Amino acid sequence: RIQRIQRALPGSRFGRDIANVKEISRADVAALFISELRLDRLYEDQKPKNDTSFKAPSSQKGFKADSLQKYPEATDIKGHPMEDVIKEVMKLGIKGLEPNAAHKFFPDQKITRAEFALMIQDILIKVTKEVKLATRFIGEPSPFPDVNGAVYYYNAARTAVSRGLMRIDNKVTGEFQPMAPVSGADALLTVRNLKEILKKYLRY
Repeated sequence: RIQRIQRALPGSRFGRDIANVKEISRADVAALFISELRLDRLYEDQKPKNDTSFKAPSSQKGFKADSLQKYPEATDIKGHPMEDVIKEVMKLGIKGLEPNAAHKFFPDQKITRAEFALMIQDILIKVTKEVKLATRFIGEPSPFPDVNGAVYYYNAARTAVSRGLMRIDNKVTGEFQPMAPVSGADALLTVRNLKEILKKYLRY
């Protein structure tokens, strides 16, 4: 674990604090993506420079649709120590790190390796624009004895491992162990490796 922390080289105070956490939460991941990966800036750099979106004629600018009751995106983060960073991450729409249909974010819920793989795959697709990554391994036999090729996280697990972003959790059996928790050290190392892949998209 210490070796993984040293290889990850956390660059933020939060990264150093989370390095020794055995099981990170959804709020921890949100803060890690912003503080270490600087995902908000990375996504901003991917936006088109020229605004070609539709603009309503000036005669329609004063028009207002019937107002609807607006619910907060997440009702369970108010007062949370990481409330601000969670709100920032929700704006980015990372798959696997959104509020549910009942507007719950569950900030203190521990994440699994399967969920983390989905998040990593989504970031890769959005930044690199490699849309085919989402289905790259669908239909192929699973190399993991504990992951069926038909489960929703199969492609994400294959993507994360093949890109060197996540390791096989049990090298003896070759198991991915999708329901196992993610440690701070492992998350940091994944983010470090992801930075290397995405560095051509942003000057860190």
